[in-house]
Amino acid sequence: MHLRGKDYLYRAIYPDGRSEILLSVPRYDFGWQTNYLLQEPLHLPAKTRIECTAYFDNSGKNPNNPDPASVVFWGDQTWQEMMIGFVDYALDVPMYFVKRGEHYQDVTGANFRDLLAGHFAPMPGERAVLSDWANHLSTIFPEVRLKRFLEMRGADAGPMPLLVALPALFTGLLYSTTALDAAWDLVKTWTHAQRETLRADVPAQGLAALIGGRSLRDIGRQVLTIAHAGLTERGYRDAAGRDETAHLDVLDTILGGQTEAERLIASFKGDWAESVDPAFRNCVYG
Repeated sequence: MHLRGKDYLYRAIYPDGRSEILLSVPRYDFGWQTNYLLQEPLHLPAKTRIECTAYFDNSGKNPNNPDPASVVFWGDQTWQEMMIGFVDYALDVPMYFVKRGEHYQDVTGANFRDLLAGHFAPMPGERAVLSDWANHLSTIFPEVRLKRFLEMRGADAGPMPLLVALPALFTGLLYSTTALDAAWDLVKTWTHAQRETLRADVPAQGLAALIGGRSLRDIGRQVLTIAHAGLTERGYRDAAGRDETAHLDVLDTILGGQTEAERLIASFKGDWAESVDPAFRNCVYG
């Protein structure tokens, strides 16, 4: 935060629902911007969330406010504002590569702290530059990454019909107020623990995974109905007169039968004789 910052709070939310204040700054001062290290490292269990809450004072009662009458936007200048909660866990996430020019150097498992300090065994003499940090952050794969936009994890590449179905699905859900309300009604009673359990179960159980006593396949049918309605409401049509719901047909087929993952597993156990090599030929999608 800059000159309009009022107070700041870091809080850890543990998987069992308990919370703990990690850092509280009730009277924020722009001159205090520095690093604060815990006397002893804090070990957080898996699935712990860190929430950062900040308040700003853009009133004339704030003696540091450069212009109480202005509308303030995000920016790097002192007279603008920002709110970033820094934690340095990313430094200890194992690295994948270092890029120099057009060359990618494999440094799998190395520690970014060593690159910062100039004691980097995989590439002696190298020190970190800003692009190294940007590349490292891009390989951590959290559920949401902050770039110049918020990047949320979705789905990896697959056959062309699925590549097209993914944006069609989310367009149907997100570009209609009616669809958004219906989607929220579908999930609003789910607890954090239920969502995390579902996240862990889906890779093994697929559409058979349960949440709130319902299978993901059943929920998927309802989600698809909402998306269909959202796309129909948009009314976008191609030269042949078809609306965007045509792109969801492949998802209808999956919900009524086999997922792409199940198809690949069947091939792995069958024709591929438990070898992944055929995947490099059969899963090249154009």
